Amino acid sequence: MPVRSENSSEFLLPAFTPEDVRQFVYCPRIIYHRYVLRLKRVRTRKMAKGTDDHETWKRKQIRRGEDTDRYFGIYLSKPDIGMFGLLDAIDFDGVNASPIELKTGKAPTTQVFDHHRAQILAQCYLVESSLKAQVSDGAVYYQRNDSEIRIPYSAEDREFVASILGQMREIVISENLPERTQHSAKCVDCEFAPFCV
Repeated sequence: MPVRSENSSEFLLPAFTPEDVRQFVYCPRIIYHRYVLRLKRVRTRKMAKGTDDHETWKRKQIRRGEDTDRYFGIYLSKPDIGMFGLLDAIDFDGVNASPIELKTGKAPTTQVFDHHRAQILAQCYLVESSLKAQVSDGAVYYQRNDSEIRIPYSAEDREFVASILGQMREIVISENLPERTQHSAKCVDCEFAPFCV
């Protein structure tokens, strides 16, 4: 989705959400289907359940004795980096900020999935740029385990996110179909599986 420049009526390069970054790391073809072919997403039962689970999670959040406030459903937009998005939650004390991403499934047994890590790093990048806050980490909360895993955020991670955004823009601008994921099990629940040949 292109965004309008803050200082002019010119359109900048395509802009993406942290969710798009997650999808790209999961399978680059999802970006092609969404932004080049503009296929309509089919809302699955899994998506509907996820929406309900997010609402339940927000209602259960009680934070006592902490100096940091937790804000829910925060929409951020930063045209100069080509990102926007609605974040599940942000812990913010006025100086330091940390995005929190809710996942309704189980926590991984070893390390955070690459696509979940990429999503939270993209959220850190967006929060840092939009709020001019200091961001040293983000967190992925896995509801089924009641487990929150913190993900460090560094200058190298900022470059990683910028690189991913560049690759995504190249797909949209060139309209070239990327290679499919090498993990065919990922295709089972994909809303674009019927179109991906």
